[in-house]
Amino acid sequence: MSADDGLRLYGCPDLPALGYLANLVREGRHGDTTYYVRNQHVNYTNVCNKLCKFCSFYVKPKDDRGYVLEPEQAAARVREYADVPITEIHMVGGVNPKLPYQYYLDLLLAMKQARPEAHLKAFTMIEIAQIQRIAKKTLEEVFADLRAAGLESIPGGGAEVFSERVHEDLFWTKADSEDWLEIAA
Repeated sequence: MSADDGLRLYGCPDLPALGYLANLVREGRHGDTTYYVRNQHVNYTNVCNKLCKFCSFYVKPKDDRGYVLEPEQAAARVREYADVPITEIHMVGGVNPKLPYQYYLDLLLAMKQARPEAHLKAFTMIEIAQIQRIAKKTLEEVFADLRAAGLESIPGGGAEVFSERVHEDLFWTKADSEDWLEIAA
């Protein structure tokens, strides 16, 4: 596909037609083989201090509706589906200024103990920036600690920061595109 094809598809309001076209491309490349991940999504906290205008998930740090799952509570959520063949745990949350560095390590350890066979993908770049800030360590040291605790990959969430105009308008408190790319690299 060309960039022009992509722009035309982006402008197409017919979602079923897009799905049909995507399937044609997939079949052309891979035949009748389909790949997918069966994952379980876990949000460990909804408390966030980033105040993004588009987010309906977060609550401010002092809001009574806020929650933080203890590592064992998060692991219990994963164990609830022990009979489901999960291949990946996808775990993200808000940027909670009250959580200590050790919390994140304990959370990863608990998740890997609950489902050792599942791939553990956790923490957006924005969360990693917060984790590094509270750890007062280099990014390399933080990633080494997180990997030792069970982290296997990170999701691409937070990439909306690449448009400076949108970044300034909707989430000026989030890490910018340079920070995001430094963490992702």
